Amino acid sequence: MIINAMLTLFGDIECFAANTGFLLDIAPKFNASLVFIEILWGVNAIWEDSYKSAETLGYLNSQQALADYAVLIRSLKQNLSSDSSPVVVFGGSYGGRVSKLSQVFAGASLYYNYSQTEKCFMIEDAADPHGLDGWRWQTCTEMVMPMTCSNNSMFPPSGYDYKDFAEQCMMTYGVSPRIHWITTEFGGKRIELVLKRFGSNIIFSNGMQDPWSRGGVLKNISASIIALVTEKGAHHVDFRSKTKDDPDWLVELRRQEVEIIQKWVG
Repeated sequence: MIINAMLTLFGDIECFAANTGFLLDIAPKFNASLVFIEILWGVNAIWEDSYKSAETLGYLNSQQALADYAVLIRSLKQNLSSDSSPVVVFGGSYGGRVSKLSQVFAGASLYYNYSQTEKCFMIEDAADPHGLDGWRWQTCTEMVMPMTCSNNSMFPPSGYDYKDFAEQCMMTYGVSPRIHWITTEFGGKRIELVLKRFGSNIIFSNGMQDPWSRGGVLKNISASIIALVTEKGAHHVDFRSKTKDDPDWLVELRRQEVEIIQKWVG
């Protein structure tokens, strides 16, 4: 079996891998090869020129990532003489979304300083070590996500003005947002209907303490498209390495995930 971690499109893969110990924990159970895939985009000097124009940035999109992943997985299976081996794809956050869209086996749900060995960083750091500029490009082109913040949040209240957003995208990248592209390309607003018709073998692990949880799948879509919802779960916390201090609900969540995958791969 091949376990493929589809975790990063433009960030530092070593940082992601360091916070994805769950895959290292379970790979021996399946006698699996573990592969972390990274598309190098803007994370080192080699790719600095890629941000200088929309022409080169145009390759930074989910469709290109899916095509690259598909080709690479096929190549890996051939080179490892594993043509008949099942492939299980894991992704968290953006990587989870891409995993789901790949239409292969997916475990979609941590990020930064879980190991407590990294220095704190400023999100507005001009060096952009985490590839945030790449994410901003994608929000201006294919993943437009209007967001607001109420008075009941720890963050300052904020509204959303599409006109201002579009002007900022044009000023920064020279492009206008495609506000309906992501829903048109990948199944519209009723994604559960599309998945029920065409999808299979997907786990949606959704922690309700995750600010993104309202955009997640909260109930089973079919017998093989399963939602695992935890009231105390955070942003794909189940991907992290197990520790002796893990709460019972987290231990049980991971147990369920492994059990489901075992049923799929036989």
